[in-house]
Amino acid sequence: MMEESDIVLTPEIVAKDIIKYFNPIGKILDPCKGDGVFYDNIDSSTKEWCEIREGKDVFEYSVFGSPNQKIGKFANQKSLGE
Repeated sequence: MMEESDIVLTPEIVAKDIIKYFNPIGKILDPCKGDGVFYDNIDSSTKEWCEIREGKDVFEYSVFGSPNQKIGKFANQKSLGE
């Protein structure tokens, strides 16, 4: 189970700087929306988000027509300390 202390949110000013630097275009998936600082600041009409705390788990989201099994250790809580 996720603890409140496991949640780390990106400050909005940092998110804006990252978006400005990388200038993402096209279809965009925010895999961990958190409080939405990336999602809300990306200018795209084809953006989607996942946030497990809101019932949209990225591992259940269909990216290529079937559940994406190649994301690896991203959300494996055991691997975070490795």
